Amino acid sequence: MQSPPLPAAVSAELERLEARLGQAADQGARRRLAELGEAAAARVIRRIAETRKPVGSLSAYIKWMANNDTMKRNAEGIPTAESAACSPGPFRASSHRENSISGPFYQGGDRMEVESPVVETAFGLSNHARLEPVSPVRQVRCRVQSRETPTDAGMFGIKVESPPGWISPGLQNQSPFSEVASPTPYRGRTGAGCLDYQMPDTPPRDFTPSPVRDITKRVQEMDGPSGRIRVATPPSVAAMNALRAKASPQMLALGELEFDRFFLIRVYLADKKIEEELEDVNYIMHLKSLPMDSFEAEIWNKFGNKYVPATDRRKNIDWDPSKARLYHCNIEKKDDDIGPFIENTRTHLQKCLGDENVLIVKFADIPGDMSTTDKFGIYCTYYNPVSESGIILGLRRYLFKDGGKEEKLKEQRKKEKNKHYVSSVRCIFVRTESGWDRDEPFVLSNKTISQARRLFMHIHNAPTVAKYLTRFALILSKTVTLDVKFPEVNVTIIDDIPCKEEDGRTAVRNEEQLIHTDGTGLISLDLALKCPASVFKGNFSKAQDLQDTVDSKKHRYLIPEHPLLMQMRLFHNGYAVKGTLLVDSRLPEGSIHIRPSMIKINPDQDSSGSQSFNSLEVVTTSNRPRRAVTSRFLIALLHYGRVPADYFEELLAKALKDINKSCHTVKDSLEVAFNHADMDDSMSARMILSGIQPQDEAYLQSQLALMTKEERKGIKQGKIPIDKCYYLMGTVDPTGTLKRDQVCVILDEGQLSGKVLVYKHPGLHFGDIHVLTATHIDGLEEIVGDSKYAIFFPTSGPRSLADEMANSDFDGDMYWVSINTQLLKHFKPSKPWEPRILPIKSKQKKPQDYDGSQLEGLLFKEFLKCRFTPSYVLVQLQIVG
Repeated sequence: MQSPPLPAAVSAELERLEARLGQAADQGARRRLAELGEAAAARVIRRIAETRKPVGSLSAYIKWMANNDTMKRNAEGIPTAESAACSPGPFRASSHRENSISGPFYQGGDRMEVESPVVETAFGLSNHARLEPVSPVRQVRCRVQSRETPTDAGMFGIKVESPPGWISPGLQNQSPFSEVASPTPYRGRTGAGCLDYQMPDTPPRDFTPSPVRDITKRVQEMDGPSGRIRVATPPSVAAMNALRAKASPQMLALGELEFDRFFLIRVYLADKKIEEELEDVNYIMHLKSLPMDSFEAEIWNKFGNKYVPATDRRKNIDWDPSKARLYHCNIEKKDDDIGPFIENTRTHLQKCLGDENVLIVKFADIPGDMSTTDKFGIYCTYYNPVSESGIILGLRRYLFKDGGKEEKLKEQRKKEKNKHYVSSVRCIFVRTESGWDRDEPFVLSNKTISQARRLFMHIHNAPTVAKYLTRFALILSKTVTLDVKFPEVNVTIIDDIPCKEEDGRTAVRNEEQLIHTDGTGLISLDLALKCPASVFKGNFSKAQDLQDTVDSKKHRYLIPEHPLLMQMRLFHNGYAVKGTLLVDSRLPEGSIHIRPSMIKINPDQDSSGSQSFNSLEVVTTSNRPRRAVTSRFLIALLHYGRVPADYFEELLAKALKDINKSCHTVKDSLEVAFNHADMDDSMSARMILSGIQPQDEAYLQSQLALMTKEERKGIKQGKIPIDKCYYLMGTVDPTGTLKRDQVCVILDEGQLSGKVLVYKHPGLHFGDIHVLTATHIDGLEEIVGDSKYAIFFPTSGPRSLADEMANSDFDGDMYWVSINTQLLKHFKPSKPWEPRILPIKSKQKKPQDYDGSQLEGLLFKEFLKCRFTPSYVLVQLQIVG
């Protein structure tokens, strides 16, 4: 059957495509193109010509693309060529429309544009509709070049009439003679008498400046043949933004780029003005069409190599869009941006707002000599404007929201060793407004920082300002989100188990009730099955999975389907909950039981139904323990407990011997590769398991050399490998059968029996190491299933065993458990530490005692105190607006 003839322009483009691919479309494919109509057929050919993937069968590809195009347009209510002929109004087909096409075409790397015989028809307008300008400034000229049609069509103008009293901010700085590609009809749902427009659906080749696109998006209704245009909706938030009103055409055009591209431009320009290097708007739009690696090379060669050291070039960055991006900014006298950096994990804040809306900021020391004693006051004066007005990146404004947890003592030591050391104490800025259209709508638009915080938790209910500073840190933990439908989940608050004296009275210290269940709750089996079996610090543990697979085959044990215990963060209707959840198959499906000790922030009583970022975030699961090492504190306490020094010398000699032969034997090389799998994403371990010998592969030798160097560094710090020792996550006995000096330990072989040593790092007291009895709990498997790797503590006695070990709890703390025969043989325990002087409670102001500006100023001042005052031991987390 002979296919109907194709329109001349479509046929010509199809011939070019066939010549380039070396294939001919069969009659079925040509028939399908003819059925689509000229515009749709041209669109299909254009998309195939632009694809970067190899085309195995041109005919099959045409049919597949044609079917997809038809289904999409039917779903959106857009008539096809056949149905348009039967439709009234603006969708009625005409001879002009059936013989005309518009928009760019491409063959190879050449740009080809086909001119429509009738301009108005090509734009989807009636022949009577013209867009009249209010002033010549808002007239945009478009040049359409053609190789297939006569050239006497020349230039034509698109004239847009704005509503009275409204001036498009997108055109205030736009040249009236910018060259742009022809727009094509918008493919969204349109009603009678309404026309929507967008630029061609080929963004990689789109050279249209963003102001023109602003206009085409706002043209929504046309009243009759007079062609008078009015806006159906008010200007967007971005259009009314103050930053946009003063923006240059280049800055407006940069809004069309993905943010990581804009940020990389900002990094490579250092402190130079963007308009000085990027003068041509069309060049900016050209950058949009480049693949990310080509984009980086282009801007590096154009200006990056002039302003940025080669060592800071972001050349080999992984541009995988699924990975998290971290954007850093160093605040000195001028902004200094670095990044983006790629990570495999995200925080709850990043997941809710998006990576590009979170900025990590470091405040540098003020240059110059400050002889005054009030250095902190100078820092406050110097940096307060940053907290008040925020950081401007392009047309985005970022305001101070959070800070970072870092140990100030370690910070000070590093600074003393290296005078050029830059502080790692940092804070978080979040985007609150933008003048770029692509950034709207945004969840934080038109919200204050205080309102933004309430989306995560009702932090204003914190009992003290100090708690206010720390509780918001929960959203900065790197986590894995569980796929939980909260309307179907029953979150129940159950009581904590109190500590009891021998006479049955509840134990009390400093007017507070002592509890055994501090920080631990329960979760039903169906929800636990949604959690990956191996999560470590918010990341799927590939190294753990790989090592578990190898060891399970070697030792013949089963890998559990779900974790026994998960350290989590729960954000639910204003609640902020921190702790661990133990799987309990006795609970009904969709159940989570939390305890008051886990609740860090309570919600407002009258806030039911308010917007909230509800989520169950997993930080770490109870994974199979990896190789355990000692520490300086642990060696000192063990030696005080009568463990001879000769034993530690033997451990040290063995560790050094293993390091020296690690690059020569497969077994030792594999052990080193597993121990440092986080350094190369388990690549070395996978290479060894694939049969590659370390002595035969230069890359593997190099990686093992780096890993053994880290091993030696660890030994200098007292980290000596020791057998029959494990780090396990702790919780409490769900059956309540364990006695005061008993624990339950589950490892590969199941529950252990016998004496064990238990310690919580970094305990410094002689009594922090306990000698306990590992006891089998009958019926525990019926509760937790076949999951493993945890230590269960008793719920009896006047004081929690965890509290006796460095004042620990069960919100995710890891406990050192040893069944080493040498240690058990020699160690003699000491009496646990008890506080002799109780802290005096003082009345502190609540966050509600301050008005908005006072509280924000106080929070920012506290952050600066953490950053610049050496006397601060621990850096608190600040939430500042």
